[in-house]
Amino acid sequence: QDLAASVRGTVSIGLLDGTATIYVETARSGDVGPHYPDIGLPIPVVATAMGRAAAAILPAAQSALLEQRIKKDNPDLWSLHRDNYRAGIRHCAERGFCTCFGEYMTSIHAVGAPLFHSRTLKQTFSINCGIPAYRLQPGQLESEIGPRIAALAASIRSLVNEAEPVIEPREEEAAM
Repeated sequence: QDLAASVRGTVSIGLLDGTATIYVETARSGDVGPHYPDIGLPIPVVATAMGRAAAAILPAAQSALLEQRIKKDNPDLWSLHRDNYRAGIRHCAERGFCTCFGEYMTSIHAVGAPLFHSRTLKQTFSINCGIPAYRLQPGQLESEIGPRIAALAASIRSLVNEAEPVIEPREEEAAM
């Protein structure tokens, strides 16, 4: 809630469900703009920071299966977002977070960070922060809010006794 209020946006936790990420919790500031994420809302993995962050911690074999399913279920969406999707996974490995500049909703920019894969629940969780684009200064998403969402993810992992997720290199990224 503190992060959402300080950036005047939303902070949400989601879980991976097929080719979507489902919102399971959201903290909001007062005026969040046109996007009002709510519990149960599915968003596409390939076009969102939260989805890319969840996909980043999948083992390579599961990641390849996810890509195949996205390509099969929605080839146009895959073609449109493939490069940014793969870059987002790479950025999660390098920086602990990824960005999305209006790809899902043009007026919302977001950062996402992997949380963990629960062996007990057999679910993969990630966290994001979405902010109306007009509230952001150039570079603010990468320099300020991204590191904050990555730190929040680490704090949550610590509270629930989960290790930092391992992000495996992807063969597909090497071919880019």
